[in-house]
Amino acid sequence: REVVLAAVTQNGMALAYASVELQADRDFVLAAVQQSGDPLHFASEQLKADREVVLAAATQNGTALGWASVELQADREVVLAAVQQSGDALGYSTVPDELKADRVIVLAAVQQNGLALQYASNELKADREIVLAAVKQFGYALGHASAALRGDPLLKSWAALTPGARGWRKVRETCKVKCIAEYWQEETAKRLYDKAPPLDMGCVVDAGGEEPAAKSARV
Repeated sequence: REVVLAAVTQNGMALAYASVELQADRDFVLAAVQQSGDPLHFASEQLKADREVVLAAATQNGTALGWASVELQADREVVLAAVQQSGDALGYSTVPDELKADRVIVLAAVQQNGLALQYASNELKADREIVLAAVKQFGYALGHASAALRGDPLLKSWAALTPGARGWRKVRETCKVKCIAEYWQEETAKRLYDKAPPLDMGCVVDAGGEEPAAKSARV
């Protein structure tokens, strides 16, 4: 028992090789998920419904929310902890619509990953502050905003200056498999980013380092 506990404390995924009894042992599972979050996958169903265990896992790795019980995937505090660590966690189908319309949760999600805007309610996709936070984090997030905000000069200025604004069309045409956020990390996408012309966002971006707000004022 002590050997396994030491193992999961060092590497939570060691829980995958533990006995069924230890995967149902609260102390062992809590030690494992506090190390990485992902081991929640190997916990017993009872512990996947344990709020303290799931909250610890979601704090370490937001996507661990996907292994939690349906009830805890609807828990506001658990979901907030998850999206603060991984904005993508907002996209789980079991997260209720009311939480995807929760301004605090959505703002936390898009600040961590701008593309999480796609999972927000239509009302929040039309919220200028929410969309601005999203495009500051990832320019391509502007494509998930409401039609009215996609034409906003300030938002277009920020989108043109942040990752995702240049070369994404060329990447999508060339690679045709994964989403732009994943390809952005690969060497092919990096080379295309360097060579592709700026995406026409309807605003002027100069090399003087001027704040987007100042640029938009001139549009």
